[in-house]
Amino acid sequence: MADLKIKAGAGSTNKLLIQSQDQANNDYAIQVGDAGATTLTNATLTTATMSAGTIGSGVTFPTGAVVKHQKSLTVISSHQNGTNNYADITGSSITYTPATGADYIVYECSFVKGSDGAVNPLFAFKFLIDGTITKNQDSYSPYPDGMNSGWSTIRETHKMVYSASGWTSGKVVKMQFRRYSSGNAARLHFSEYDYLTADGANMGSTDRYTDVITTIYSVMA
Repeated sequence: MADLKIKAGAGSTNKLLIQSQDQANNDYAIQVGDAGATTLTNATLTTATMSAGTIGSGVTFPTGAVVKHQKSLTVISSHQNGTNNYADITGSSITYTPATGADYIVYECSFVKGSDGAVNPLFAFKFLIDGTITKNQDSYSPYPDGMNSGWSTIRETHKMVYSASGWTSGKVVKMQFRRYSSGNAARLHFSEYDYLTADGANMGSTDRYTDVITTIYSVMA
């Protein structure tokens, strides 16, 4: 059997419209434009395969869906020393607007921390949104991170979960850190005896600067 084709009349502005209305006179239509673009109006796709196209901003995603994911990778060329005052963590800052209808956002910042010649490095961290500290899964109080100088952690991910209610414009999300005192020197983004310098048979023997990875995304209500 040959294909059945229904085409609009010749002309650059002519379209093929397949349209119906419900009892409330709401239009439900398939529209094929003169360039071949297809538009669905008031459509619910229960089983469909899409090979291409763009999902518009008006689409409602199901509860729990992860949307509007952003990622920032900051290449580090020098370590960051802690002081007795809080300072922004290099690479942790990201500007974000949650997806419309989101319940909450998840922010994660991944980096390496270690000593700076101190026997007992002590750190404190905090999360900020537009310069205001947040208590949602917030800051680690100072704690020891090693008992020897020349010590560093594996890469660690620091997470914040924050309500998206009322958040409709871009806000700066970031982390800050400080050392406890001058006797507890601490630094970030520097891996001692880094494992990537190992040959598989021996432990790594070379230090390496480590990049910062920051991600943020919305979870739908």
